[in-house]
Amino acid sequence: CRRSGCGAEEEESIPATGVHQASAPVRENEVAATCLGEGSYYEVVYCSSCGEEMSRTSGTEAALGHDFGEWTTEEDPTCIVPGVKRRTCRRSGCGAEEEESIPATGEHKASAPVRENETAAGCETAGSYEEVVYCSTCEEELSRTSGTTAALGHDWGEWEVIEAASCKSGLERRICRRCEKTEERTIAATAAHDYIETGEPYEEKYEEDGYTVTEFGHYKQCSVCGNREKVMDDRVLHDPHYDISG
Repeated sequence: CRRSGCGAEEEESIPATGVHQASAPVRENEVAATCLGEGSYYEVVYCSSCGEEMSRTSGTEAALGHDFGEWTTEEDPTCIVPGVKRRTCRRSGCGAEEEESIPATGEHKASAPVRENETAAGCETAGSYEEVVYCSTCEEELSRTSGTTAALGHDWGEWEVIEAASCKSGLERRICRRCEKTEERTIAATAAHDYIETGEPYEEKYEEDGYTVTEFGHYKQCSVCGNREKVMDDRVLHDPHYDISG
């Protein structure tokens, strides 16, 4: 009441409006999306005054897709064999892996050269060989070159006397210890002849200063080599212009 000193109050009920006041939508029953699976939820609207549920709609979220880390090489490629690389999803609880091939390099790796088809050098002949380089991975032949080795030369043994030198020359020989080839050389005579008298006579005529010479003698012979020489005992001069018979 408005009168001074009264203060009486009267109260009446105002009919409910029946109109809810929607609050901001909230999400309920959410299931998070994964790398491969969709997420889901309910979007619910409540009355901000009475809390009554006014609406509920379902919704989905797209799958996230994998969150792969960096590639890690598991097997290196070679000249002819592809390699393998792998990466793993970093999201917790996923662990999915992806694998790809690394193309073969086509580049060979040369191994140390080896010798093939070797023919050994001899004392007087050169040797021969082929030097081959293979790929250390696939063993394909990368190169082949021919080469030679110098002749070894003879490996001579010591000289051996075959015929000792005396009044005549001697002979010595040596043999190659590798191929058995022989080499000979003469030994110079080292002494005079050792003559003995044979008693065999000789007679010889020849012209000398207008005279006819008759030479008488005998032979001597070396007891070692058989060399023969004449020994003059006497000679007679005859003048063809003087005939003692007349």
